[in-house]
Amino acid sequence: MKIINYIKVYFDEILIKTKRNMFAFFKFLSLFTLISIVITFIGFKIIGIDNSVLKSIFAGVFSFFPLIGSGVVFIPWIIVKLFLSGKVLAIELSILFTILIIARQIIEPFLKGITINLRPAISFIIFIISYLINHTKGALIGMVLVFILSVIFELLDIEKYVLRHKRRVLKEHQEDNYKA
Repeated sequence: MKIINYIKVYFDEILIKTKRNMFAFFKFLSLFTLISIVITFIGFKIIGIDNSVLKSIFAGVFSFFPLIGSGVVFIPWIIVKLFLSGKVLAIELSILFTILIIARQIIEPFLKGITINLRPAISFIIFIISYLINHTKGALIGMVLVFILSVIFELLDIEKYVLRHKRRVLKEHQEDNYKA
């Protein structure tokens, strides 16, 4: 009966930590989106783009979606301006887009490490494979799979897990004795 109890508690722990990691991931994406919006806004103000607040929010919101990013807005805009009359604006937008890409490469691992505690290489590989198998649905399933795997790897150290569980049971027992 003890083994079944340990297994139940183990799976409960996986569920709790997976939820925590998913919340942390969305917190990371929200923070990165905000940073992207600010960088884009500053760049648009420097370039002299009209309605820079709305356009930076529109471009920055795409940073929330992995593998899509603000390139969905910038690349077509740069191409249109390059082939039409705005070659200078196309160059300025290209520089701003490059700054966004560099900022993402610098900030993303740092924020991910703080908020999620995921290994970037493993999460990237799982995410890409999932995306290639089933596109957008696969990418979403891949994110959930990365969270679950990270929790399982974290909890695989059975010895530490058992010690944590014993401490929790002891603490609950002490609290019950204190209330009585």
